[in-house]
Amino acid sequence: MPKLKDKQPHEPLDGRQETFCQIQSQGKTTAAQAYREAGYAE
Repeated sequence: MPKLKDKQPHEPLDGRQETFCQIQSQGKTTAAQAYREAGYAE
């Protein structure tokens, strides 16, 4: 699982973070998969 605190930009939620939170909250995938699906580079 990626260390999100190390990769997230230090700014308010952007579209990618919002998408990541939505994907994670659905509980259909792992955090690492949600991270990729939300548009973050590995």
